[in-house]
Amino acid sequence: MFDPIILTMLHLIGGLVGLWLAAEILMFLKITQTNLVWAFFRFLAFAPQPKSARWMNPWESFRLFHPRNKGLLIDGKRKRLSHANSFKNCAVIAKT
Repeated sequence: MFDPIILTMLHLIGGLVGLWLAAEILMFLKITQTNLVWAFFRFLAFAPQPKSARWMNPWESFRLFHPRNKGLLIDGKRKRLSHANSFKNCAVIAKT
């Protein structure tokens, strides 16, 4: 049907177009991948940050340091921690 020379040329052109198309797709993916990575880091940079330290309000203080708790005495008089909070993240520093 087709001349063998024309078929060979069509194969070469098809191969070159295929290579060009593959190169374009890889370049697109590389650009897209780079953009996705930068978008991810920008999201991390502007993501909502955790709240900073603050003073405890009276209700939180009352719940944490209650006279009926049986744990560590905090103020020397009435404010005590619960047993669970006494043994979790506590350091007692005192003169001996």
